[in-house]
Amino acid sequence: MKNLIIFGDSWACGSFSTPEEGWTGIGDFYFQEQLSKKYSIVNFASGGLSNHETLNRLYNYLLPLDNDSLKEVNFLIVQTDPIRDCFPWPTYAKMKPNFYDIFKNGSIKQFAENNLEIFYYQLDDLGEQFNIKLNIIGGCSDIHPSVKKYKNLNVLCYSWFELIEKNHKHGVFSTTTNLGQIIKLNSDDDGEVVNQIYEKQMIIDREQKNYFGYGGDNHPSHKGQDLMVNLIFDKL
Repeated sequence: MKNLIIFGDSWACGSFSTPEEGWTGIGDFYFQEQLSKKYSIVNFASGGLSNHETLNRLYNYLLPLDNDSLKEVNFLIVQTDPIRDCFPWPTYAKMKPNFYDIFKNGSIKQFAENNLEIFYYQLDDLGEQFNIKLNIIGGCSDIHPSVKKYKNLNVLCYSWFELIEKNHKHGVFSTTTNLGQIIKLNSDDDGEVVNQIYEKQMIIDREQKNYFGYGGDNHPSHKGQDLMVNLIFDKL
């Protein structure tokens, strides 16, 4: 049985709600339990983690190893909200309104996409250094098309949302982004950002108690996670 090493945020930590209790706030690790039917799992994911922190955990895992020891290992990266790279969770959820003044008359969308570009570049560099392929899926944040230029990165699924809504329009922003403050930005593209967040929230609301959880839970339910698990089994 091959090893599968998982990195990412709460979307790699299972479901956070039950029909009986609603939102529990504690991941049940259903995602890794299902994947363990085919792989030996080590999961370094954690709720609220940024892409930068994911990169650090991956680097620290790889650093003491040599290339030969990695031949039987598969890697899975679950991408998160790129805004977290500059304002970590949970501090990010409590940021002062003047934080957004940084983006006035600029482009918050370009800022987020640049953060992802740096993330992909660094992942690719680790892939080359250790001669490994890093598999990526979009979780609360969809994979940006710029990933295609990096030969050591393999996108298994650009968006978890597209497994639930075939007509979903990809966007890197997640519903954890502070929508109320973005509306105040007056940045060059805040309308597009709002649309990205709004579309995802509409899918989550529509699929509550179905493909998403209970009690306002914005993580995939067991049924929603099964969609991604089956895709990973098929493509990895």
